[in-house]
Order: sequence, then C-alpha cells, then structure tokens
Amino acid sequence: MTIDRKISYKLHEIVEKYPIKGGKKLANTISKLILPIPKGRIVVDNRNGQKVILNPRRNKGVDLSIFYTGLYEPGVINVMRNVLDQGDTFMEIGANIAPLSMSASEMVGGNGQIYAFEPDPTVVRIINANIKLNSLQNISAVNIGLGDKESEMMLYLKPEINRGASSLIKEPGDRSVKVKIETLDRFVKRENIKDISMMVIDVEGWEEHVLKGGLNTIKRYSPLVSMEFNSKYNPQKLYEIIKKLGIYNIYSLRRSKDYVSKLRKVQSFKDLKLDDNAFFLTPKHEKMLQSIIG
Repeated sequence: MTIDRKISYKLHEIVEKYPIKGGKKLANTISKLILPIPKGRIVVDNRNGQKVILNPRRNKGVDLSIFYTGLYEPGVINVMRNVLDQGDTFMEIGANIAPLSMSASEMVGGNGQIYAFEPDPTVVRIINANIKLNSLQNISAVNIGLGDKESEMMLYLKPEINRGASSLIKEPGDRSVKVKIETLDRFVKRENIKDISMMVIDVEGWEEHVLKGGLNTIKRYSPLVSMEFNSKYNPQKLYEIIKKLGIYNIYSLRRSKDYVSKLRKVQSFKDLKLDDNAFFLTPKHEKMLQSIIG
C-alpha cells in the first residue's frame, strides 16, 4: 500500500472513532488532494489488506468511499466484529460489490460461510473477480434478488448516480435489466442452511418484500439484522413488521453507519434514524454487545 493511501486511511480511521468537529470534512479534503481519482477501473488495497476492483469516478457510493477511506460503513463493521465468530454464516442482501462480505470473510474464517446477494449480473462479475483476486473461498456471490415471491422483475439502474442506487422500484427515466427474484425462505431451504448469525439488508426501498419472503427464516434462526430505513418507502410499516415479530429490540448507532459509535435502544418509531441502518437484537445479541450498547 502506498504512503499517501496509508495517510488517507489513517485520517479517516481517526475521524470515525473520535468525534472531531469538522474532522470528516478535513479528512475528505486531504484525501482528495493526495489521492486524485483515476479514470476507469483501479485495484486498491482496502483497510483489511484485501485487493478491491473499484471505479470511483463512475460509482460515487461504495467505490469512492473505499477509495478514500479503505472501508465501507465502519459503524456496521464494528457491530459485525462484535457478533461474528469463526464458523458463522453471514448474509449481505443488496451487496453491491460486497464490501461487508469481504470484511466478514476473516471474521467467520474458513469454516464460515458468506452469501452476497446481488441481482445485477454486471456487479456480480465484479464480486467474483474480487473473490478470485483475494482467494476468498468462504464467499458465495448469489446472482438473484430477494423478495416475497418467486418471479422475474426489472432491476432499475441509475449509473449516472451510483451503482448502489439500483432498485426494484421503478422511477422515471431509469434503465433496466431483467433479474430473477426468489424468497429468502426458499433459498435457505434449498441450500440447506442450518443457521444464520447476521444479515445486512440494503435494497433501496425493497426491504419490506425481503422481510416478508424471509419471515420463517428470521423466526427460526433469529439472526442479528442490520437494515436501512429509507425515508422514501414507508419506513413506519417496516418498523411495525419487526416489532410484530416479538423477538427483537431495535437499536441505532449514536452517530451513523459511517462512524464507530455505541448502539442506543430505539423506544419508538420517532426515535428511529431514517436513511441509516438500524439493528434488530434479541436478548442474546444484547448480551453479546454489552460493550458497545450505551
């Protein structure tokens, strides 16, 4: 890893852990000065020491974040570190280029298993290239979307914004590609999956359908779930679905998923941070995460 990249990563790591007024803006400014964005694809080392294929000029979400900071959603990754153990199963639903799956790879080890669900076949090719580049044999890239019934649907792409903004919900002017949809319950049964420790769901407004198609799995295994509550797509209904399960308390990060911070309990929908990840914890998870709840 080059010195300028090490400096950029270290600056962001400090800002993520220690709240400094204006720190994030300063770190971003310095990163932009010392790491000019290249044209086209580039292979960089991330903060885990893995090599990642990125196109930060075109994809200003996950790719740009990793290019400058070496990591994506450090707040979520910190929770993962406190939950996942060797031999565990982790799922990233709406994986994009699977940055969380790559971080989870070392956490669950060679006996663990990771499923990165991504309906866009072009993006799955990048996931598989990154898997091969790093010999990550515990990650499976699953080229389907998850929903509440078996079907084929159009995935609406937003390449002019960000690869991660693709959605199964149509908006005016979107380009599209036909993709296969399956339920989580059916996938788990077919693959004979015996346990799930944690899943992260970020599907651009399609979260309700993912949950409805996976309710049996969630009730059976009670994994820790991290899910984004998108303010555009009836987040209160999602909140009510989770509460009705009767097995979870809902938590959010005191800062946001872009920072390492403690979890606080959400007492009502009004306390929920929208357009950020919430975490669904059973009493078992609350005990495991005592050191980062408060």
